[in-house]
Amino acid sequence: MTISATDIKFRKSVVQTDTDANGGRKGMVQVISGARHALFPRVTKSQRESGLTRYRKQFYCNENAENLTAYGVLVYLMRPSTAEDMFYLAKGTQRDTQADFKKEEMSREWTGCGQLETALNGGETEVSLTMENNDFEFPEDSYLYLSDNTMTGQTIDEDVRVGDSVTFSAGSWSKISHTDDIQHPNGWYVGNDEVLTIQETTNEEFLLIDSYSYAGNVVTIQLKEQVANAYSVANTYGSGCIYEDEVEATIASFVVTSTNGTYDDTTHPVTAFNKGTVEDDWTVTFTDASNFSVSGAVTGSVGTGSVNVDFEPENANTGVAYFSLKSNGFGGSFAEGDTITFTTHPSAVPLLLCEEVPAGASQEPNNLLPLGSYTE
Repeated sequence: MTISATDIKFRKSVVQTDTDANGGRKGMVQVISGARHALFPRVTKSQRESGLTRYRKQFYCNENAENLTAYGVLVYLMRPSTAEDMFYLAKGTQRDTQADFKKEEMSREWTGCGQLETALNGGETEVSLTMENNDFEFPEDSYLYLSDNTMTGQTIDEDVRVGDSVTFSAGSWSKISHTDDIQHPNGWYVGNDEVLTIQETTNEEFLLIDSYSYAGNVVTIQLKEQVANAYSVANTYGSGCIYEDEVEATIASFVVTSTNGTYDDTTHPVTAFNKGTVEDDWTVTFTDASNFSVSGAVTGSVGTGSVNVDFEPENANTGVAYFSLKSNGFGGSFAEGDTITFTTHPSAVPLLLCEEVPAGASQEPNNLLPLGSYTE
């Protein structure tokens, strides 16, 4: 069995505001691909006139029902904004809020996407990109996504708008219902008679970064490996990536507080589940030698159990258990007031996005923010 595209969902953080509380833990609301304002709200006229910086947090979620691990996950912006605003991408934590990750806090590395500045023949160990500003970061040992996945000078039907899914037939691109399938003859219209599409001749690669420097808004990225393919300027974009080696639900900080009671977490570890496990701190509190109650710091009470039966409280939002505490793991003799504590982490990568709208920006009714991901 392998991870499939349908296993991957993007979900919003619990709090979606413009306050310092914005962000936090993973919620259940899915970010729907192709839907207008699915993550960021509308930019109003007054916000365009005065300028705006705001943030939103979402999570790349591996919801594979067999609890398979997603390996080598990379997430990146596929194109710069089609309007005058700029979008930045950074990696968050499972619990951080806007108070922690605002750009001025200098606590996160904010990367982005730019157009290739100098053509490549293959074999180079540096890549130059034209960025929208000179504060996008490309840290050492992160990855650069490079692709010539844009077709330029295309014939587009009159009713097609930026962000529409399109298909190619009889020499032109026509609008179709939204699809994430951008294998040619399908694609996304990105404006200026350009279509984002993957053809048989399309090149895509992920390159390990050594360092970077700016001259104006042109960033030159030094690589720890060679560029494998040739790329032209007109149809090639490069993006910094958020990388996570393994994405799966996990258990951490397992502690038994008891004089005589034990739990063998090595032989019978607590089980986490891709679709059910959430970010929370759990406390198992014994009411006598055999029975206990369980609550999460955020989730609250999830019921009572016994050392004689596996304890698997169901997450009502998903129909899958938050975790499984194994009866075979209990040993010794517990007493009233004894506790077991542990933390669960969801099968998710926290992603931070920042939108900066310069003061006096022009109106753009069809802005687009294409986010790409790769899973091995």
